[in-house]
Amino acid sequence: MTVAKNGTVLLERSTDDTTYTTIPGVRSFNPGDMQAEQLDATDYDSPGSQREYENGLKDASDGSFEINFDPGNTVHQSLISDAGGATIYLRHKYDTRNLTVPSNVISVSTPAEVGGILRATVTFRPAAAPTWADVA
Repeated sequence: MTVAKNGTVLLERSTDDTTYTTIPGVRSFNPGDMQAEQLDATDYDSPGSQREYENGLKDASDGSFEINFDPGNTVHQSLISDAGGATIYLRHKYDTRNLTVPSNVISVSTPAEVGGILRATVTFRPAAAPTWADVA
């Protein structure tokens, strides 16, 4: 998912849902995917001698976002500190919808210069199911 015109990515470190801070310089946002494990439910009575499957628990794949990194920006510096720390809440806000992803930051790449701009990638694992909501 790419951040389009008027898109914003925000973060919050508490669960009160009121103190989101904009992450400046976000270039793209990928929330990761949720997949359910497939449980083999095959037995002697399975029709047509075919395997049967049921959905099991869901698991999240890693998500990421890229930023134009500013070494003097306190929000960018805080993301580096978030790696391996407590769960944060990322909110991708665009148009009239919010996607909120409780997340564990796995890593922040070492900023690298691309065309005179420092860029870094923040990789996270969703810690719980993402939620969609209308923008208030």
